[in-house]
Amino acid sequence: SVLSVAQELPKNVQTAIVESLPQRPGRRNQQVFVLARSLKAIPALADADAKQLKPCVQAWHKLALPIIATKPFEETWIDFLRAWPKVRFPKGTEPMTQIFSAACAADVPAVAEHYEQEQLRLLVALCQELQKATGDGPFYLSCRTAGRLLGVDHTTAWRWLFLLVQDGVLQEVTKGSQQTKKASRYRYLEEV
Repeated sequence: SVLSVAQELPKNVQTAIVESLPQRPGRRNQQVFVLARSLKAIPALADADAKQLKPCVQAWHKLALPIIATKPFEETWIDFLRAWPKVRFPKGTEPMTQIFSAACAADVPAVAEHYEQEQLRLLVALCQELQKATGDGPFYLSCRTAGRLLGVDHTTAWRWLFLLVQDGVLQEVTKGSQQTKKASRYRYLEEV
């Protein structure tokens, strides 16, 4: 059980371990990086030497064993040692998270007042904050990211972004696609 494997570790470390476990084979290396980001977000561990975190990685590995295809602990440990110094944004401090927090705290832009749905008004505020963050250049925003932040499905977010372009709130500079793996780029047209 999770508790028996990681019970000697602090509760916030246990949470970081459990929330970063892979859900299917083929995701071990990616989820090791998620573990590193989650552990970096814990203030007491943020500046730790990676070697001090071996018990955390061992607990994660034991819990991941039934799911992962690469079984030797050394492979997971190597991946963690490589991931730890590469973490630029601890979990929760990603630029998009900070920009979304600013959008939630900001007054709704005047241009958004005529939209009935609160999340759609928040999308306008998010686009305004993204434009502030990128200056004069266009900003990337995928409908999946917008949907996740706003708590709606990606199709709804896509429809809302389409509406904002049609209403002249946004200009679509380049269209994203599955093939390029890039999100659409927009420019917020109202006064920033």
